[in-house]
Amino acid sequence: MARSTLPKLITAAGVILLLLSLVLFTNGYFCTFNKASCGMVEPLIGLPVALAGFVLLVVGLLGLRRNGR
Repeated sequence: MARSTLPKLITAAGVILLLLSLVLFTNGYFCTFNKASCGMVEPLIGLPVALAGFVLLVVGLLGLRRNGR
């Protein structure tokens, strides 16, 4: 049980970061939240967040697969 907790947390963090990057990219495209600087900052923040989320998701899934759960 304790061995599979860390991969589950890493996988959840990866999913949360990917969802956050999706919100950032959507805001950059549709200008939902910040009308003054629409589409300027969101892609610069969203790309590293998406990359970190993808890496965490892959590492977490590999950890879950290694534990056999």
